[in-house]
Amino acid sequence: ARLNHLIDGLWLACMAAVIFFLGWWMFIGLQQQMEDGAVKGVLGWAVWPFYIPGIAALLLWGTIAAFQVFERDRYNVT
Repeated sequence: ARLNHLIDGLWLACMAAVIFFLGWWMFIGLQQQMEDGAVKGVLGWAVWPFYIPGIAALLLWGTIAAFQVFERDRYNVT
């Protein structure tokens, strides 16, 4: 049970790190799209605003995963 608990915590920490890593690279992609002035072909809309919901979702998901790493002992039901 302790090994399972340890593996679960390591998995949550790794998942949070990967999520924040992806969010960081998505933010860099947003900056590059803004600098390039990229637009969609048919409607002529700027591409960069469509990155914002993805970045927000990754930040929320990563924050929840990080909280689960530290709060899982408080609500551990065995």
